[in-house]
Amino acid sequence: MNKTFLFRPLLCICLCLFKISYLQAQFKIIEGIPHLPVVTTPATDVTAPVTGSMVFCDTDNKIHIYDGSNWMDICQRSEPETVIDVGAGTEFGIKSGIPSLPVGDYSALNTSTGNLYFSSAEKTLIVHDGTSFKRLPHLNNSLTDTTGTAINDSGRLLRIPVLANPPASTVSEGAFYIKTNGFLQVYYNSGWHEIQCDYHYDDCTGYTALAASATAIVEVTSPSGRIWMDRNLGAHRVATSKHDCWAYGSHFQWGRNDDNHELTTWHNPTSVTYSGTGWYATWAPADDSWIDNTYFFGGANNPCPDGFHVPTKTEWETEIAANGWADGGGSEEDVFNSILKLPVAGGMRISSNTVNALTENYLYWASTESGNANYINFNGSTAFISTNGAKKNGLLVRCIKD
Repeated sequence: MNKTFLFRPLLCICLCLFKISYLQAQFKIIEGIPHLPVVTTPATDVTAPVTGSMVFCDTDNKIHIYDGSNWMDICQRSEPETVIDVGAGTEFGIKSGIPSLPVGDYSALNTSTGNLYFSSAEKTLIVHDGTSFKRLPHLNNSLTDTTGTAINDSGRLLRIPVLANPPASTVSEGAFYIKTNGFLQVYYNSGWHEIQCDYHYDDCTGYTALAASATAIVEVTSPSGRIWMDRNLGAHRVATSKHDCWAYGSHFQWGRNDDNHELTTWHNPTSVTYSGTGWYATWAPADDSWIDNTYFFGGANNPCPDGFHVPTKTEWETEIAANGWADGGGSEEDVFNSILKLPVAGGMRISSNTVNALTENYLYWASTESGNANYINFNGSTAFISTNGAKKNGLLVRCIKD
């Protein structure tokens, strides 16, 4: 048998596999969408990285940046938004296929939304949100679209796309962009995933809840078998801790729709300022404001998106039983660690004609009313339904599917 005949196909296969592997480990731009090199272990797969080198790690499905000494994922630092970096700065570059972000202070440059660099002093990713440079977790939630990838500001900064929706172009693992809601999106496992960094406990200065209509609709199935939204109405994201103020959402008066009365601004997880308009000191809505008592779907003022409604007393009781939250099984940790990821955001109330914080408990409205409104309450160890809620108070809303 001709050994050369066998060797050539094998050589072609090896070369093809090498080429595929080599291309995966190269920075590339496909139809305006940047793709990071894909590696398994940054510390061993990247030779001679420089400060600001950035790759996608397919072991933990995270973006990693080299800080000059070690590789770190982009969520390792998320302190307050003020940028304190100093220095003349470097330029964006590509070395052996690995992109390296600029390192330095770029606050004086003429920049646009989507420009990014690495802060060597704070060891974190800094992004321009159209107004100023901020750490990744502090971007505005209403960014302006900027399509395409570019190297601008005299070749110093990399600008990545800012998009309202995933790109229509064909992408591969390691592709990334910033969504107009301020969160980084990364492509892996055949789909786009939102990178939601864990926020520091007191890291919510100036946070204001979203309008209910702007809340992302992501479904999760609970132990009861029912489908819920994975976040509160008005929340920017799924909670990463019980005190994740970006996941608190809005505080609704019972029976009212999302007419901006429900908006609040947090300074830390237990200090809040009412920022809505039109809070009623007295409020007596109709019984069917939130639920059609005949068909059990949203009533006239239902704030939930189409196909969802504020859960009834019975639906909450079913959830309590299915999760084991009754009779001492409803600690704050138990509730947060459930599939619903419920944060502790308390409630709002009228006191001396001023809207004030009510308490730090888990307080979520039910759509059922019996003279007063019903709500679910977690007292630290047990979940239960209270039937004496004052409708003028503002509590959280988590929507359940019809």
